[in-house]
This record gives sequence, structure tokens and C-alpha cells, in this order.
Amino acid sequence: MAEAPEPQEGQQEERPKSKLPFIIIGFVVLLVVIGTISYSMLGKKTSDVPNVPTAKPIGYMYTFPDQFTNNLAPPDDQMMVTVTITLEIFPKTGFKEKDALEEIGIETDSKKILMPKIKQIIDEVFQTKVSAEVNSQGGKDRITAQIKNKLNALLKKGRIEDVIMQNFIIS
Repeated sequence: MAEAPEPQEGQQEERPKSKLPFIIIGFVVLLVVIGTISYSMLGKKTSDVPNVPTAKPIGYMYTFPDQFTNNLAPPDDQMMVTVTITLEIFPKTGFKEKDALEEIGIETDSKKILMPKIKQIIDEVFQTKVSAEVNSQGGKDRITAQIKNKLNALLKKGRIEDVIMQNFIIS
């Protein structure tokens, strides 16, 4: 077998160069880069984050058990509108949801409720409309706004956020 030549005088023995220092330096650089990126992404102040709209809270949704059926105003008084109505109810400041619902007449046995008056207001709004108003989307939007405004003027402990009309039938 051939032996490796022995180093002569003046020559130093060559050792294989180790890659360990390069691996350690590379690992440290990688950690610094990851740390910098993480800090820049997670360390932002809330003022640096763009304003993202949050989900609007949903109030108590009350759907009247019976549909509203009314004649329209003259000259369309031979026509009838039938609609299912849902109210989105929130308590006014200083009151709880329970107070608002009891005032309206939902989930209560109290005789001091506004439910009959609320139904009357909704009926009266539809009885003043003609078919052109209830057939257009703009007219329906005005009807829901009118119902909402009249009911909010009546309520002391709650407020109506939205009036939703479904199963809208004109015959």
C-alpha cells in the first residue's frame, strides 16, 4: 500500500478545513434576519395598522309571528300588501336588552307594553302608500325608514336599528 508522503521540513501538515465556522455564522445571520422580519411585522403600533372595519354588532332580532296585511291608499285601495317584518332592537344607553324587550312586549307578561301601538304604526304606514311606492326599492327603503323613525320616537328604553321586510306580496 502506498503511504501518504511524510511532510518534509518547512512544510506544515495540511488539515482539512472545517466548515463549522461558516455554518455557525450562517445560522446567526438567519436568526437575525428572521428576528428583524418578525419584529417589523408584529411590532407595529396600532396607529400603523390600517383602519379595518369591524363587524357591526347584531341586535335582538324580533320577527312578528303574523304577517302584516293592509290595503294600499287610494287610488290603489283595491290592492293589498302582505309582508313579514323583522325588527332589529338595541337597548338605549343606560338600559339593558331585557328592558328594551319588555318595553316593546317581547318576553314579558307585563300589561304595560307597546306592541299594540307598534303594530298600529306599521299598519298606518302601509295604509298611506300607493302601489308605485311599495313596488320600487327606493319606496321600500323609505317605508322601512319611516317605520324605524316612528317606532324610535315612541320607544324610551330601546331603539330600532333596522326594519327588515320579507315575503313582500302585492295583490
